Order: sequence, then structure tokens, then C-alpha cells
Amino acid sequence: MVYENHPPAFWRFLRWLLFIFAHRKFRCYYPSIRKALPRMHPRPIFMIHGERDSYIPIDQAEFLHQIAPEPRSLWIVPGAKHNQGCIVSTQEYAEKTVGFFDHYLAESSRPRKTGSANGPRAHKGAWTCRSSCPELSPSSPRKAPVGN
Repeated sequence: MVYENHPPAFWRFLRWLLFIFAHRKFRCYYPSIRKALPRMHPRPIFMIHGERDSYIPIDQAEFLHQIAPEPRSLWIVPGAKHNQGCIVSTQEYAEKTVGFFDHYLAESSRPRKTGSANGPRAHKGAWTCRSSCPELSPSSPRKAPVGN
């Protein structure tokens, strides 16, 4: 592939040039994730990254995961390219994202119900993911995260 024939310094320069162009032409600013992550405490962070992502290297995702404050989680989706985690691992994507939200958002504000008539809360089979990942549930207005 073409991207494999250039050294990493070339791609860093090209990325920098793109940011400068976007800033000048469109007045578009890109925040530094590296600078913002340490200030995210105590917010939970869940990063999803494709194993075969050709846009953002895995080592960059691992670096961002290391500098992120706890609680943090990184899932590298086997076989997935950029933004394809939902397509490659549909069921696991749904389970992990819903599990993350249940653990850190829904369950943190209310006591967990046990021994209900319907049994434990289950998501298997209830959540779907379309090829473009517009939503986790066709009946739910909640939107799925877009980034990997």
C-alpha cells in the first residue's frame, strides 16, 4: 500500500500541514486530545480502536490510554479498520458500549436492582448495529459513538 512506503515523519508533516490549512481556510480548530485527557478526571473514558486502522496507529491509542486518568478502558477491535469496530464485532461492540454506559452512567446514579421478575438485565439480541453505526438500537434515540 502507498502509506507503507513513506516514513512516519512524512505523515506527521502531512498531518501538521493539513491542520494548518484547515485552520487558515476554514477557521477550523482541532483540540489536542493529549493535552485534554489528563484534565478528564474523574470522568470514565472508553476508547475503541481498530487493530487494522491505517489512519491512527495502535501505539498512539495505547499512548493516549496510558496518559488518560482512571477509570479508563481501551478496546482494540481485532480485524477492524478505522471506525469499523461496530461492523466487524457487532455483538461485542454493543455489549461493551452498553456495559460501559450501564456501569459508569446508569448504575452510578441508582441502586442496582437484584432478583427482579424479569431476571438480570440482558442486552444480547436486543441491540443491533448497522453498517454505518448510526445507532445502537433501532427503537432508541441514543446515538452510538462515532470515533475509534
